[in-house]
Amino acid sequence: MEIELDTDHNPDRNIDQNHGQAGQNVDQSDRHAQNQDLPPEQIDRTQDSRSDLGIIRPDRRADRDPSVPPIYLPSHHPSLNQAQTKIQRTESLFEREIKRVRAQKERLNQSKSNAPPPLKPNPKPNLQPDLNRDRKRKSELNPHLRADLVPYQPPNQKPPLALYEEPEQKPKPKPKKSAPSGYIGWADLFVILSIPAIGCSIWLGTQFLSNPLSMSWLYSTQAPIFTPSLWNQPKTLAQIKAELAESQLSLGDSLDLKTGEQIYAVIQSENKTIREIRLYHPISDRGREKLVLITSIQTPGLENSFVKGPFVKYRSAEVSTRDNYNRLPLTNLKAIVGGAPNQGIWFVAYGKNDDATYGQVFNYTPNPQPTMVALKDWVSPLGEFPKWQVALSGGDGKQGDSEQEIPPKPQLVINQSIDFEPNYLIFQVEDNISTETKSYIQLRQVTLNEALGLPSSYSDALTLASSGLWSSALAKLNELKLQFQAKGKIFSPYVQEQYDLIALHATLSASQANQPFGNFGDKVLVKIIDGRWQEALDMVQSTDSSAEKIAAMLAKYDAHIWMRVQTALKLESSPAVKVWGGLVVLNRQGLRQAERWLKEQSADSKAVLALLQKLDLTPIALNPQQLLGTVSYLGKGSPGGQWQLPPPELLTGQAWYTIDLAIVRDGDIWKNAPFPELADRSSLFVWKVLGLEQNNRLGIAVADNAGELLTASLLAQSFSIDGYGNIRVLATGSADLAKSLNKGSVPTLVTTGGTISDFKGQTVYLPALSPETATSITNTLYREIGKLGQVSLDLKDFSQQLQQWSFQLIDTDGDNKPEYLLEVERSQIDFGDRHYPMVAVFSSTGRLIFSDIGNRARRWIGVLPSKVGGQILTEINGYYEVWSLR
Repeated sequence: MEIELDTDHNPDRNIDQNHGQAGQNVDQSDRHAQNQDLPPEQIDRTQDSRSDLGIIRPDRRADRDPSVPPIYLPSHHPSLNQAQTKIQRTESLFEREIKRVRAQKERLNQSKSNAPPPLKPNPKPNLQPDLNRDRKRKSELNPHLRADLVPYQPPNQKPPLALYEEPEQKPKPKPKKSAPSGYIGWADLFVILSIPAIGCSIWLGTQFLSNPLSMSWLYSTQAPIFTPSLWNQPKTLAQIKAELAESQLSLGDSLDLKTGEQIYAVIQSENKTIREIRLYHPISDRGREKLVLITSIQTPGLENSFVKGPFVKYRSAEVSTRDNYNRLPLTNLKAIVGGAPNQGIWFVAYGKNDDATYGQVFNYTPNPQPTMVALKDWVSPLGEFPKWQVALSGGDGKQGDSEQEIPPKPQLVINQSIDFEPNYLIFQVEDNISTETKSYIQLRQVTLNEALGLPSSYSDALTLASSGLWSSALAKLNELKLQFQAKGKIFSPYVQEQYDLIALHATLSASQANQPFGNFGDKVLVKIIDGRWQEALDMVQSTDSSAEKIAAMLAKYDAHIWMRVQTALKLESSPAVKVWGGLVVLNRQGLRQAERWLKEQSADSKAVLALLQKLDLTPIALNPQQLLGTVSYLGKGSPGGQWQLPPPELLTGQAWYTIDLAIVRDGDIWKNAPFPELADRSSLFVWKVLGLEQNNRLGIAVADNAGELLTASLLAQSFSIDGYGNIRVLATGSADLAKSLNKGSVPTLVTTGGTISDFKGQTVYLPALSPETATSITNTLYREIGKLGQVSLDLKDFSQQLQQWSFQLIDTDGDNKPEYLLEVERSQIDFGDRHYPMVAVFSSTGRLIFSDIGNRARRWIGVLPSKVGGQILTEINGYYEVWSLR
């Protein structure tokens, strides 16, 4: 058999492919059977169409051995030109193939005539041919082929078609078109896009190696990933301490969390101040315990102005702003006690000073990524730490379908109470504000900010609560709540929180008002704080022995009371509120302002004014221990009506005298009149401050007819004071005393606590002094005498006479150095009508300190007794005055 084959094809492969195509499509065998009935011309056209599909069949000779199976050679044409060439080459082959097909058809018809009638074919032909039948048929056609051998069949390929089945037609592949010039294909586009992709991959890799926690989107959000970076490698505790020591830092307090992490405070080694708070995750590295730094937060401390904030509200005096911007350090860590909510771990960093305990509230949330934030600054004047407490009763407890009450959520409570003033800050934990990688916690404070659309009684209640009248505010809210319930309404959650806040403070205030305090002033104060005005006033009016304690309470807590008085006068004014307002004005501005204020409030009754007189006991800085003044005779008739205290009846043989108070000894300092701190105080207070309430006896020294000094006494009965603080005392004494008053060259001196005696020191003479000092004293004294007129002696003769005069060696100015005091009598130098003795005081170096020789107005009386030197008593124009030599 002569077969013309294409050299580009493998015959064995073509045979296998023809068998596979025959097994894949049974319909082609049916069409092949139909072609047997067609005329040769139709069959030729059919074969030509198959050649276009790439199926090439070699011709078979007429005398071909029927046992040899035909060979099918499918052709795969790389291009259309090659296919056309192959078609021309194989035209002769098609003619021989037609002859072979016709011969095969004749043989088949002969075999069908001898075979039994065929069965009715199935509607769905069997796609899998019977291999045993094909094997048997092939063995019959070719005796040399073993029946038990199956021809080679590639994997996943259907069995070959029978001899009479038509092979599957394969679509003719389309020739590839060459790309035009300048055209960018998919491969070129891929190369272009890969350049930035490679750069992005390099950047992401570097970021992952340097700081893997910043690429949290790579991690699962179900659990935190602790991946150390190149700059945050796991370290042992000793390594961490060594690194901190290089920067003068060390580890302070630590907290072990239930999640396994550890929180450390990084403190400054010198002053133990917290500089940073770090969160570490423990790991085991080759059997060694190490720590991985997860996150940290800086702690600069709290501003001093924030810590002083709670105290400013209750200080009536102006508060200094100096050092307000300085920061106070944090020194320790502490977990917040109480049933904390489930949102992370809660702790505080705190510090202390003389006034309060202060700090910051921190929250650590481990999921989805570790987050540690500072949420709230706090301060507690009582030194208490924040704690978790169910402070609001009306919000969170709910009852579901199971009729099981859900326990209310706790709130963070900070106690900012000052003394007897309750003040609790309550914070609600807000739901998480979460992202894919972080979770944020917020603390929302329950405030008294007014809600919209509610009656005026609601606004009044908030105003009362803001000023500290919690019980009065709760009473108004209870009335409003009853009105809502009558209409079938309830408070909104926001208003309910405010109601619970006011109820909490009202309970504390009422409980405090019922406690038995030992101090009477504290008992009255807690009544006022709770708004029990009349009850507090009745306690004050019922006793006279506790006036000083009430006055002390008013001086200390006047800001607490005045804040409540101003609010109560607007919303629930009562006579008792006005009286307490007058007492506050009395404490701050004095009696006269208090009387005017009560008159404006139409509450200036006699009982109220008498109460002002009794409670005007606010301490002042002046503390008189001794009084000095001049006395005058008034007479035996009526003393007049200008006196602050009602004078008594005048006894037989007595007369009225007045003393003009000139000098007061305040501790070691002698002060001259007037005394303005006493000008606007009550008469009882002034009388008590002057010491006349306990001892009203006044000492007096007068000269009798023989010129000898006699001591007498007067009894102080009342006084008057003007707006400047000039005080005149009304006294009674013997009527005969009037004859001896003011007989000398100086006015008669009246004093309490004893008389004033002059000091006598060591006597020295001028030759005993150094020549320089003696010369200075001589020249200075000669000039002073010359001011009175012409001196009959020259300087030399005066110097010789001066050596006979004596000096007193005393310390007059308190510098611990003796001064030289010279008293010139009339027998030594007679200047005519003037006072004697004349006094001149010289320092240790001869410098003139004091002289009344050339000064006719001011006269030396003596040195006043005091630990503070340099204070002398002088007389000027009929009045006494303190003169300082310093």
